[in-house]
Amino acid sequence: MRPGSVLIVGAGLAGSAAAWHLEGTGWRVTAVDPTASIPESFLLQLDEAAQTMLSAIGADHLVDRFSAPSPRVSMRWGKDEVRRTSFSSGDMRLAVRHQLVAGVREMIPDTVIRKIGRRVSALSHTATGVAATFDDGSRDSYDLVVGADGIGSTVRRLMFGPDQPYLYRNGLAHVWFKVRARTPGDNAVIASRDGVAWQIYPYPDPRTTLALAAMEVPDDARHDPGDLSARCSQLIRELGHDLTAVADAVAAVGTPFISRFTQVRMPTWSTGRTVLIGDAAHCIDPLSGLGAHASLLDASVLAHALQTQTDHHEAFDAYEARVRPFVQAGQNATSRILEYVTTPHGVTRASTLRGALRDAARLTPQLVRHHGRASITGRPPAPRPGIRSTTTQPTPCA
Repeated sequence: MRPGSVLIVGAGLAGSAAAWHLEGTGWRVTAVDPTASIPESFLLQLDEAAQTMLSAIGADHLVDRFSAPSPRVSMRWGKDEVRRTSFSSGDMRLAVRHQLVAGVREMIPDTVIRKIGRRVSALSHTATGVAATFDDGSRDSYDLVVGADGIGSTVRRLMFGPDQPYLYRNGLAHVWFKVRARTPGDNAVIASRDGVAWQIYPYPDPRTTLALAAMEVPDDARHDPGDLSARCSQLIRELGHDLTAVADAVAAVGTPFISRFTQVRMPTWSTGRTVLIGDAAHCIDPLSGLGAHASLLDASVLAHALQTQTDHHEAFDAYEARVRPFVQAGQNATSRILEYVTTPHGVTRASTLRGALRDAARLTPQLVRHHGRASITGRPPAPRPGIRSTTTQPTPCA
């Protein structure tokens, strides 16, 4: 379709990459985000596909600067005696999330209009586009709106209605500990024991480690986070004596960060001239390690679809048909695995396993209809002639 004006709401990883791709294919892009800087956060996993997609926007220097090769992984499990195996992480890398995302935001071309520090307060479809009102009272119209504003998306709420029907929660919580301690050999640990799933990963800075637990957290534990730290410390000790330093550091954390397991599962990612990408459309889960991959894939595929299809309806359908099988596979695998390993009861585990088989049965026809292996692996399409060269470095904004 012929490029016009597009408002991208959210300048995180998905929104910034979308701004880069769409500006490169001729769109007049405006990017709005309420945060002037990316808030500090935890780790981001970059698989081979995510690294390739970052390279396509000229961000190799950011990958080199803000990430390191993912370490060898020790997997541990067992009800009584802890059993272990280990494996290589292959070509994956671990990035400090807020540093990498801030770097990608800085790569948004100077030709993009930036409304950083502003919020969208209202959106409405008109006969020819979408009218947007901002929190400073200004108003403008756009041919398309891209919602890339995360799991608590304002665009989703304004254009699709209340969030509740779209949020999948299974009762588990994520308990995050960022500690000054080293894992044995600076290796990672993935563990399942006593109804808790663990991911313990060293930062590129070897003095710092992220310990992330997926578990049931009673309400009283939320009111006494110190007790939760002590409990998690003891659980880490039970994974092996070589994790004593990490366990001691976790015990010293007064207030861990607690979030809820939440996936965004929507029947469609578009309405009218508005489309959602990234976590706004389909949050998978931090434990999946697929967030960066999915966000970068969305940006690339959407820009390609808008360039190759005759109108925005066909483009939105093509984007969703290519990405949805990959997202659904990631969501189903992540939720079912976590629900299985954190459930101690055999009957409930059997029910979870049956649910996983039903998920697979629903997913298979989509893979047969839409691009097969390309969908399930989430590979972006090859760019058409006329799209910005992947070797071209955009001018960073000031």
